[in-house]
Amino acid sequence: MAALASDAELLILDEPTSGLDPLMENVFQEEVAHAVDRGATVLLSSHILAEVENLADQLSIIRDGATVRRGTLEELRGDARTTVRATIDQDPSRLPVRGMRDVTVAGRQLTGTVAPHDLGRVMSQLAEQGIHALSVEPPSLETLFLGLYGEAQSDSDQPASAPEADR
Repeated sequence: MAALASDAELLILDEPTSGLDPLMENVFQEEVAHAVDRGATVLLSSHILAEVENLADQLSIIRDGATVRRGTLEELRGDARTTVRATIDQDPSRLPVRGMRDVTVAGRQLTGTVAPHDLGRVMSQLAEQGIHALSVEPPSLETLFLGLYGEAQSDSDQPASAPEADR
């Protein structure tokens, strides 16, 4: 946290919130935002992916010492599937919802994943059934990260390296 008190143009922070309680994590995030607002570049390396997701403008995922993906969170999401949960009037087990995969039904709630190009069509189909509750969650950085490392583990038996995000 002392680095954030300086006027340095470049801040390199490695696991900066390790050991901080949630209140101090919020203070840290505010201070990083102030540093960026004053024009500083912040390079943040962290295993706390929710923190990286909240702070980083640009992300780099590093595996075995090499960058395997780089971009904004939206760019990294690319064609990754979004999770959709809807509670509807109709019995969802009797409805074919074109464009949804990995569908599960619990009572009147339907949960599945949808590709970005199918999201509008799926929302229209669900709206026709009378939506009472809806949540649409794009994949988190953790989901993307685990997907990349799952691919790596199936390609080799090498352990994964840490993610790195830069701001």
